[in-house]
Amino acid sequence: LDGLADGKPYGLDVVMPAKKVEGVTEADVEAMIPDGHRAFVQELLTRHGVPELAEGEASGWRITGWMEEVARNQLDVAFDHPIKLLANALGSPPADVIERAHAHGVLVAALAGSAEHARRHAAAGIDVVVAQGYEAGGHTGEIGSMVLVPEVVEAVAPLPVLA
Repeated sequence: LDGLADGKPYGLDVVMPAKKVEGVTEADVEAMIPDGHRAFVQELLTRHGVPELAEGEASGWRITGWMEEVARNQLDVAFDHPIKLLANALGSPPADVIERAHAHGVLVAALAGSAEHARRHAAAGIDVVVAQGYEAGGHTGEIGSMVLVPEVVEAVAPLPVLA
Protein backbone atom coordinates (compact mmCIF):
# COMPACT_ATOMS: atom_id res chain seq x y z
CA LEU A 1 0.00 0.00 0.00
CA ASP A 2 2.80 2.41 0.78
CA GLY A 3 3.89 2.39 -2.86
CA LEU A 4 0.36 2.52 -4.24
CA ALA A 5 -0.61 5.41 -1.96
CA ASP A 6 2.15 7.52 -3.52
CA GLY A 7 2.73 9.39 -0.27
CA LYS A 8 -0.96 10.09 0.33
CA PRO A 9 -2.37 9.27 3.78
CA TYR A 10 -4.28 6.05 4.28
CA GLY A 11 -5.81 4.18 7.18
CA LEU A 12 -6.56 0.74 8.52
CA ASP A 13 -9.98 -0.61 9.47
CA VAL A 14 -9.83 -3.33 12.12
CA VAL A 15 -12.50 -5.35 13.86
CA MET A 16 -11.45 -5.43 17.49
CA PRO A 17 -14.14 -6.26 20.05
CA ALA A 18 -14.42 -3.81 22.93
CA LYS A 19 -14.77 -6.75 25.32
CA LYS A 20 -12.74 -9.94 25.41
CA VAL A 21 -14.53 -13.21 26.09
CA GLU A 22 -12.30 -15.49 28.14
CA GLY A 23 -12.38 -19.26 27.90
CA VAL A 24 -14.03 -19.56 24.48
CA THR A 25 -12.48 -22.44 22.56
CA GLU A 26 -12.51 -23.20 18.85
CA ALA A 27 -14.92 -26.06 19.63
CA ASP A 28 -17.26 -23.58 21.36
CA VAL A 29 -17.26 -21.34 18.31
CA GLU A 30 -17.75 -24.31 15.96
CA ALA A 31 -20.74 -25.45 18.03
CA MET A 32 -22.43 -22.05 17.51
CA ILE A 33 -22.53 -22.40 13.72
CA PRO A 34 -25.92 -23.72 12.59
CA ASP A 35 -25.92 -26.77 10.30
CA GLY A 36 -27.87 -24.76 7.72
CA HIS A 37 -25.02 -22.25 7.50
CA ARG A 38 -22.50 -25.04 6.98
CA ALA A 39 -24.65 -26.60 4.24
CA PHE A 40 -25.02 -23.23 2.50
CA VAL A 41 -21.26 -22.64 2.46
CA GLN A 42 -20.53 -26.19 1.32
CA GLU A 43 -23.01 -25.84 -1.55
CA LEU A 44 -21.30 -22.58 -2.64
CA LEU A 45 -17.86 -24.16 -2.49
CA THR A 46 -19.02 -27.18 -4.48
CA ARG A 47 -20.88 -25.10 -7.08
CA HIS A 48 -17.83 -22.93 -7.70
CA GLY A 49 -15.32 -25.77 -7.78
CA VAL A 50 -13.40 -24.83 -4.66
CA PRO A 51 -11.36 -27.90 -3.73
CA GLU A 52 -11.49 -29.54 -0.33
CA LEU A 53 -8.67 -28.71 2.05
CA ALA A 54 -5.74 -31.11 1.98
CA GLU A 55 -5.67 -33.77 4.67
CA GLY A 56 -4.33 -32.33 7.90
CA GLU A 57 -5.28 -28.77 6.95
CA ALA A 58 -8.19 -27.05 8.58
CA SER A 59 -9.90 -23.74 8.22
CA GLY A 60 -10.20 -21.94 11.47
CA TRP A 61 -11.81 -19.04 13.19
CA ARG A 62 -8.42 -17.96 14.55
CA ILE A 63 -7.70 -16.17 11.29
CA THR A 64 -10.70 -13.93 11.62
CA GLY A 65 -10.12 -10.29 12.35
CA TRP A 66 -12.96 -10.45 14.84
CA MET A 67 -10.55 -11.80 17.42
CA GLU A 68 -8.62 -9.28 19.51
CA GLU A 69 -5.35 -11.22 19.11
CA VAL A 70 -5.65 -11.10 15.32
CA ALA A 71 -6.38 -7.37 15.33
CA ARG A 72 -3.40 -6.75 17.63
CA ASN A 73 -1.15 -8.66 15.21
CA GLN A 74 -2.50 -6.53 12.37
CA LEU A 75 -1.69 -3.41 14.40
CA ASP A 76 1.89 -4.60 14.95
CA VAL A 77 2.30 -4.59 11.18
CA ALA A 78 0.29 -1.41 10.60
CA PHE A 79 2.32 0.72 12.99
CA ASP A 80 5.43 -0.15 10.95
CA HIS A 81 3.80 1.75 8.05
CA PRO A 82 2.76 5.40 7.69
CA ILE A 83 -0.93 4.92 8.46
CA LYS A 84 -2.78 8.06 9.51
CA LEU A 85 -6.10 6.63 10.71
CA LEU A 86 -7.11 3.53 12.65
CA ALA A 87 -10.83 2.76 12.48
CA ASN A 88 -12.54 0.15 14.63
CA ALA A 89 -15.90 -1.39 13.78
CA LEU A 90 -16.79 -2.99 17.14
CA GLY A 91 -16.90 -0.23 19.70
CA SER A 92 -13.93 1.74 20.93
CA PRO A 93 -10.62 -0.08 20.76
CA PRO A 94 -9.03 -0.91 24.13
CA ALA A 95 -7.39 2.07 25.87
CA ASP A 96 -3.87 0.77 25.24
CA VAL A 97 -4.56 0.60 21.50
CA ILE A 98 -5.82 4.19 21.46
CA GLU A 99 -2.71 5.29 23.39
CA ARG A 100 -0.45 3.35 21.03
CA ALA A 101 -2.10 4.90 17.97
CA HIS A 102 -1.77 8.39 19.40
CA ALA A 103 1.88 7.74 20.26
CA HIS A 104 2.41 6.94 16.55
CA GLY A 105 0.56 10.10 15.46
CA VAL A 106 -2.40 8.05 14.23
CA LEU A 107 -5.97 9.29 14.62
CA VAL A 108 -8.53 6.79 15.92
CA ALA A 109 -12.09 6.45 14.61
CA ALA A 110 -14.95 4.22 15.69
CA LEU A 111 -18.37 3.40 14.26
CA ALA A 112 -21.47 4.57 16.11
CA GLY A 113 -25.05 3.48 15.53
CA SER A 114 -26.48 5.69 18.27
CA ALA A 115 -25.69 8.87 20.18
CA GLU A 116 -24.87 6.69 23.21
CA HIS A 117 -22.26 4.75 21.21
CA ALA A 118 -20.77 8.08 20.10
CA ARG A 119 -20.59 9.41 23.67
CA ARG A 120 -18.77 6.26 24.79
CA HIS A 121 -16.29 6.66 21.94
CA ALA A 122 -15.67 10.29 22.89
CA ALA A 123 -15.14 9.32 26.54
CA ALA A 124 -12.65 6.64 25.43
CA GLY A 125 -10.52 9.19 23.58
CA ILE A 126 -11.58 8.55 19.99
CA ASP A 127 -10.64 11.34 17.55
CA VAL A 128 -13.33 10.81 14.91
CA VAL A 129 -16.80 9.25 15.23
CA VAL A 130 -18.24 7.51 12.17
CA ALA A 131 -22.03 7.72 12.29
CA GLN A 132 -23.28 4.61 10.52
CA GLY A 133 -27.00 4.43 9.95
CA TYR A 134 -29.21 1.42 9.47
CA GLU A 135 -28.88 1.74 5.69
CA ALA A 136 -25.25 0.60 5.92
CA GLY A 137 -26.23 -2.96 6.73
CA GLY A 138 -27.92 -2.47 10.06
CA HIS A 139 -25.12 -3.93 12.13
CA THR A 140 -24.57 -0.79 14.24
CA GLY A 141 -28.20 -0.26 15.16
CA GLU A 142 -31.69 0.50 13.95
CA ILE A 143 -31.48 4.28 13.47
CA GLY A 144 -31.46 5.71 9.96
CA SER A 145 -28.75 8.18 8.97
CA MET A 146 -31.14 11.14 8.59
CA VAL A 147 -31.89 10.91 12.32
CA LEU A 148 -28.58 9.47 13.51
CA VAL A 149 -26.13 11.98 12.06
CA PRO A 150 -27.52 15.11 13.77
CA GLU A 151 -27.90 13.21 17.06
CA VAL A 152 -24.27 12.05 16.94
CA VAL A 153 -22.97 15.48 15.92
CA GLU A 154 -24.75 17.04 18.89
CA ALA A 155 -23.67 14.28 21.29
CA VAL A 156 -19.93 14.55 20.61
CA ALA A 157 -19.38 18.17 19.54
CA PRO A 158 -16.73 19.41 18.86
CA LEU A 159 -15.36 16.01 17.72
CA PRO A 160 -15.55 15.49 13.95
CA VAL A 161 -18.24 13.13 12.71
CA LEU A 162 -18.11 11.26 9.40
CA ALA A 163 -21.25 9.81 7.88
